[in-house]
Amino acid sequence: YNSYEHIKADESMDMLTRATNNYLIQYFGELSKIEEKQNLNFIYNGDNYFLQIVPFEDEGGLDWLIVVVVPEADFMTHIDANMYYTILLCLVALFVTILMGILTSKWIIRPLLHLNTAATALSRGEWQQQIVEAKRKDEIGELAKTFSKMAQQLQESFTTLETKNIDLQRLDKLKDEFLANTSHELRTPLNGIIGIAESLIDGVTGKLSDRTNSELSMIVASGRRLSNIINDILDFSKQKYKNIELQLEAVDIKKVADIVLRFCHPLVGNKELQLVNAVPNDLPFANADENRVQQILHNLVGNAIKFTKRGRVQISAEVKQDNLNIIVSDTGIGIPTNKIAKIFDSFEQGNNKDIGLGLSISNQLVLLHKGKIWVESTLGIGSRFIFTLPISDTSLVNQSDEVTSKTMLASDALTSDIMAEIPTGKHSNVNIMIVDDEPINLHVLTNHLAMYKYKTIEAASGTEALDILAQGTIPDLILLDVMMPHMTGYDVTKKIRETWEINELPIVLLTAKNQVADLVTGLEMGANDYLIKPIAKSELLARIKTHLHIKQLKEETLRLAVESERRLTQFLEAMPVGVYVTDADANPYYANKRAQNLLNSDSDSKTKFHSQMYLANTKQLYPAEKQPNTLALQGKSITVDDIEIHQQGKRIPIEVWASPIFDEQGAISYAMMAFQDITERKLAELEREQFNTQLIKLNKELEDYSHTLEDKVSERTFKLKEAKQAAEKALQQLKTTQEQLIETAKMSELGNLVAGVAHEINTPVGIGVTAASRLETLTKGLINLYKNGKMKRADLDKYLDSTQQGSNLILKNLTRAADLIQSFKQVAVDQAGEQQRTFNLHEYLHEILTTLRPEFKRTQHQITVECDTSIVLSSYPGVFSQIITNFIMNSLIHGFRDKSEGHMKIVVQQTNDELILRYSDDGRGIPVDIVGKVFDPFFTTNRQGGGSGLGMHIVYNLVTHQLNGFIQCKSIVGEGTTFIISLPNSAVS
Repeated sequence: YNSYEHIKADESMDMLTRATNNYLIQYFGELSKIEEKQNLNFIYNGDNYFLQIVPFEDEGGLDWLIVVVVPEADFMTHIDANMYYTILLCLVALFVTILMGILTSKWIIRPLLHLNTAATALSRGEWQQQIVEAKRKDEIGELAKTFSKMAQQLQESFTTLETKNIDLQRLDKLKDEFLANTSHELRTPLNGIIGIAESLIDGVTGKLSDRTNSELSMIVASGRRLSNIINDILDFSKQKYKNIELQLEAVDIKKVADIVLRFCHPLVGNKELQLVNAVPNDLPFANADENRVQQILHNLVGNAIKFTKRGRVQISAEVKQDNLNIIVSDTGIGIPTNKIAKIFDSFEQGNNKDIGLGLSISNQLVLLHKGKIWVESTLGIGSRFIFTLPISDTSLVNQSDEVTSKTMLASDALTSDIMAEIPTGKHSNVNIMIVDDEPINLHVLTNHLAMYKYKTIEAASGTEALDILAQGTIPDLILLDVMMPHMTGYDVTKKIRETWEINELPIVLLTAKNQVADLVTGLEMGANDYLIKPIAKSELLARIKTHLHIKQLKEETLRLAVESERRLTQFLEAMPVGVYVTDADANPYYANKRAQNLLNSDSDSKTKFHSQMYLANTKQLYPAEKQPNTLALQGKSITVDDIEIHQQGKRIPIEVWASPIFDEQGAISYAMMAFQDITERKLAELEREQFNTQLIKLNKELEDYSHTLEDKVSERTFKLKEAKQAAEKALQQLKTTQEQLIETAKMSELGNLVAGVAHEINTPVGIGVTAASRLETLTKGLINLYKNGKMKRADLDKYLDSTQQGSNLILKNLTRAADLIQSFKQVAVDQAGEQQRTFNLHEYLHEILTTLRPEFKRTQHQITVECDTSIVLSSYPGVFSQIITNFIMNSLIHGFRDKSEGHMKIVVQQTNDELILRYSDDGRGIPVDIVGKVFDPFFTTNRQGGGSGLGMHIVYNLVTHQLNGFIQCKSIVGEGTTFIISLPNSAVS
């Protein structure tokens, strides 16, 4: 009992157990992945089985899986048996339900129908109803009694409501009469005020001062404005009596449509809806009340947006005889035919709750303009509301000029004397432009600002404000009215933002509209802020102060940026090389003193140079497309040393490093060039070339002498002995000279190596020198602070941090220089000596390429090396260095003579018997008739380009004599050249 027997599930005698195990493994992959309860089913031998798995962990920490398998047939039999009993019970329950329903209908539904009939009669105003069910003692009876009581209360309430409605109508009429009477009563003293003020201006009591006349003019203007407000109040009271008076003028329908669509844009919300102004630019002006036209369009567009989910709402217009047809169309749901006839009825008359009151008001306003309005609609397609307005005979442009001139004259009269008396003060250097078509508003704002010593610039229209800005008068801030004729404040803001950014010229809008949509429109046009009329003086001054402070912060930020640029300039001036920077358009941006001296800059313009870049050793200008600065602006980093600067009859060879400078978005913003005078290095290279030339000349003389001896052998047979001795002596001299030439070629390669060392070490050493110079400057500064007794702990901490950074920079670059020197030293020793040693061929090939890096930097050629890292040789590394160097120089001088970008490839393979080295390039190739001469001494195809004719001869001797190997050359003109070297393993292991 206490012993357990473990049986593998797949080895169980029970077939169902094995089938369950196989299914779980197939389903989960591994049983250890089952971490929670699972309910599954599977088919075995055509029968369906339900499977439940529960993970379990015992007290000993052992994980179990409790698996329960139940055949579907075990419980389906019981389900089938119970199904018949269930059907029988349902039939009995259905019969009982039907019987109860019949009884309930007779006892409950019939009385409720009687109550419904009585309620319908009450809705028709038949208050006297006999409720029979009120005599019952159950719930139906209580409901009937309550209904009778409610009917009585409803009758009483309706009677009271009728009485109150009559009273409300009487009060509404009294209200209209009171409003009209009050308005008329206000007109009497107001007209007196205006008349008295005008008579005083005309001199009824004698001549008054200009200041007094200006103030009286303000009273007159304010009185007329108040009179207009009273007229508006009367319009509202007269609306229902069709008694509104219009202020007809020339109206630009396109401008009004722009304003209406901007105001209605927030109503679109998340709908896929476009608001389109399709009014033609050359449409004649309408003779209408601009405010009423705006009201009509606003109602029609708002109604269209309400019933259009997607598509477009469009305002268009056309000329029809003497009228303008203005159309508001949409792609909405359309209007049913039976509702079109009543669509313009008012809410009270038509009881049309879907459309509202807006269309009724629009209809009345159109009729007041002696126009008409109608609608064309198709269900599911959309609607077109069309109304007519008469065409104006007056040019809006001429009218606007007249209004503008009047407002400008009034503004000058009001402000000239006042501004003359303002003393200078704290804000006397701050200029604020005020743009408003109301002279009174200009005067009030000017008075507010003058109290705080702000200077003001006034403009009576948006056009005048833009003209002032175009003339060069730039204020520090603009106060801009929104609702102005001909050019709204939104249009002026948008136009200003085409020239000045939002942080360069703040704009504060002044508006009487406080709807969110209006304010959002202003901010979208580029305004910084807004103030709602009437404007509180304290809020006005606070907003102005805030925006001026923000502008001052920007100017301070700019000052700090200039200071940072100055410090960077000091650092660049301390660089040991010339530095020249251009912008993305190749325009000169900066040059340090070394660059100015080298490039011969103007005294008045430090970035305008007289010196030009020439190809080395020529009078040909350096190709513009290959200049380092041009390539840097194309995103390339490049180093060249084939450039000369011709300055005052002197040629200065320079080496140039060019690199692009990217901005935060990854675009090229600047190109920087660093260059230095390499005259001394070029002189050394020239001396080496002259020495090579002398050697070639000597060899030629020896060849001529040899040919002379051969020609005179037949003529001087009697001097055979002497000639033989002379020939042997000459041949011996020739052999000695050849050995000297080979040694000279080796020295030439060492010269290239030295030049490479100087080039590669120059960069880390130069950075180290710059860092050391910086540390010296910091040390002197700290010593001065210490001597003057001004040194603080913060100064010492800053010095220590800078010293640590500088020391790390120096150490890093000197370590880099030491590594380069060690690499060059090993290759130089190998080339100069003939000592045999063990070396890794892959690593040594990369050391050789490192020494040749300066040669590659002058070009855009590429080289690829394929060599197993496990190849270790015991041979002469200097021999391999000379072979590879001569191969590469042969490609650069001959193969790529007419090619700017070439590719070289080194492939090394080692078998059981031999080591095979293949070197190939994709250069110009070698003609078939001279392939066999490439290993001959002094044979070259490009002597003017620097070829001596000894490189391949040296390679041939090294391979065949010193390494006991074999070399062959294969070439196809136009495709490239391949050299194959085979070395026995016995010679390199």
